[in-house]
Amino acid sequence: MSTATAIAEYNPVEAGLEALRARYADVAFDLRSTKGNQEARAARKDLVTLRTSLDAKRKELKEPILERAKLIDSEAKRITAELLKLEKPIDDAIKADELRRERERKEREAAEAKRVARLQDSIQAITATALRAVGKHSTEIADEIEALQAFEIGADYDEFRAGAQAAKDSTLSQLYTLYGAALTNEQEAARLAMERAEFARQQAEAAALAEERAAALAEQQRVERERLEAERTEQARKDAQARAEQAEQDRIEREARAAQQGKEDAE
Repeated sequence: MSTATAIAEYNPVEAGLEALRARYADVAFDLRSTKGNQEARAARKDLVTLRTSLDAKRKELKEPILERAKLIDSEAKRITAELLKLEKPIDDAIKADELRRERERKEREAAEAKRVARLQDSIQAITATALRAVGKHSTEIADEIEALQAFEIGADYDEFRAGAQAAKDSTLSQLYTLYGAALTNEQEAARLAMERAEFARQQAEAAALAEERAAALAEQQRVERERLEAERTEQARKDAQARAEQAEQDRIEREARAAQQGKEDAE
C-alpha cells in the first residue's frame, strides 16, 4: 500500500499509520489480563502519539499559511476600500440614473395609462350619447346629432382612432333611428291631441246645444204650463160665472114659482 499523501509533510505520519494499522488492525486485547491490558494501553499510546504528532505538523504547516491569509485579507480590504472610493461615485451616478430612468418610465406609463383612459372615456361618452337620447324630444335628439356630427375624431386618438370612428358612426345611426321614432311618436301624439281637442270641442258644442235645447224646452214647457194655467183659470172663471148665472136663474125661477104659488094661493 502506498504511504504517499497529497501533503508531502504528512508522508512520515502516513507511514507510521500503515505500520500501526498492520500491528493493531483487528487485534482483540484481553483487557481482563494484565498483559493484555498493558498491550492495549501501549497500543493507544502509540496511536495517540502519532495523532498528536499529526496535529502538531498540521499547525506547523498551517501557521505561515494563516499569516499569509490574514495578510491577503487585510491587503484585499485595503485595496477594496481604495477601489470603492473610485467606484462609489460612479456607482451612485449609475444608480441615480437608473432611478431617473425608472421614474421616467413610470411617468411615461402613467401618462400612457392616462392617455388611454382619456380616449376610452371619450369613446364611452360617444356611445353613451345614444342612451342619453332615449326618451328625449326630437329637437333634443337633433341637437345631439348635430353636435356628434361636428365632433372630429382627431389624430390624437392614435390607435383608438378607428374604434372611435366606429363608435361615432354607430351612435349616429342609433340617433337617427331614435330621431325618426321620436318624430313619429310626436306626430302621432299631435294627431291624437288634435283628435282629442276636436272631440272635446264637439262634445262642448253638443253639450252647449243640448243645454240650449234644454233651455228652449224648459221655456216651452213654462209657456205651456202658463197657457194651461191661464186656460184653467179662464175655465174656472167661466164655470164660476155659469154657476152664478145658473144660481141667479134658479133664484129668479124660484121667486117666480113662489110668486105664482102665492098668487094661486091667494086666488
